[in-house]
Amino acid sequence: MPATEWSLNQVDCVIQDDDCNDVNAMERVQRIIPLLGKFESLASDVKTYENTDVVATCRILKGQPGISVDPAALLRSVRNDLGEMPCKHPTDFSFWGAALVNPLPPLGVSPEIRGRILEAPNALNRLILLEWGVKRAIRNLEGTDPL
Repeated sequence: MPATEWSLNQVDCVIQDDDCNDVNAMERVQRIIPLLGKFESLASDVKTYENTDVVATCRILKGQPGISVDPAALLRSVRNDLGEMPCKHPTDFSFWGAALVNPLPPLGVSPEIRGRILEAPNALNRLILLEWGVKRAIRNLEGTDPL
């Protein structure tokens, strides 16, 4: 199989979390939703990458303005592939959010959280990791705390 085709495979994750209906987990989901919106807004705006303090591996030249991809088109494609945000199930939401924050091909603007989220023992831990990753990516995209 060519290296580019692995992401086309459908994967069913059957995870039975004891805390998937936990009020704390659902409250955390609600706190993360606006953070994902802010991330998406910053990451898709080409003007964000004019700030050379923003670390992005998709830059044409390291430390210089300009990127090699259209971030808005990339994120639209990722959102299209991901479908609707699964707000009612914390584990699905965590996987969805990690895929948005760490798209393929990568923008390189956020810490890699997909593996950590897959390895997390429960939904609440996945949400904690997702929230950390999104906040860290936002700080990078704002140029206040480069990766």
